[in-house]
Amino acid sequence: YHQLLSEEYTFDFPPHHSTIREECLSCRNALAVFDMSYFGKFYLVGPDARKAADWLFTADVRKAPGTTVYTCMLNKDGGVESDLTVSPIDPGPRDSALAPAFEGDGYYLAIGGAAAQYNWSHIRTVLQEKHFRCQLIDRSEELGMISIQGPASRSVLQEVLDVDLSNEAFPFSTHQLVTAAGCLVIGTGMQTSAQTTVPWKPDWPSPAS
Repeated sequence: YHQLLSEEYTFDFPPHHSTIREECLSCRNALAVFDMSYFGKFYLVGPDARKAADWLFTADVRKAPGTTVYTCMLNKDGGVESDLTVSPIDPGPRDSALAPAFEGDGYYLAIGGAAAQYNWSHIRTVLQEKHFRCQLIDRSEELGMISIQGPASRSVLQEVLDVDLSNEAFPFSTHQLVTAAGCLVIGTGMQTSAQTTVPWKPDWPSPAS
């Protein structure tokens, strides 16, 4: 134990530095896969879902289904509760984790896992206080999520997904229900300030579902 601690507690690079370096270079030069399944995955649906979204989120999410908006969520004092992606969706033909059935408007919310439960409580509080006629549905345990990043991400995913991933067919900041190896997934093309290429983020039903 003393030997392990002496290797970790150092003013030099620790032993695991080279492993992290290789992963960073792989993502920069080729491709890396990140397991994001710890993210919160919620649906905001119902007759007043659009009103609730207007109240909750700073960006304009009155977009057509198939788009994805990166935005902040504020509290009543103007403080930031979280950043997240909001994707307007159409009702599914039958209720499922990837395509829920609902009446009115619907949004798919992907929120950082560390704050997911906190943000769930915040949204529920707003819905109750404002008497919005909508539901917040938690599918976090039923859906997995991976982020595939790097300059080779598009070409590798193109071999797996059944849709055209070109910029024209699958534009930036959009999502589609697609099939990967016979499994229905939500494919999202997103880009943030920390990334130089468009990463692809498929969400899929977990084996438990």
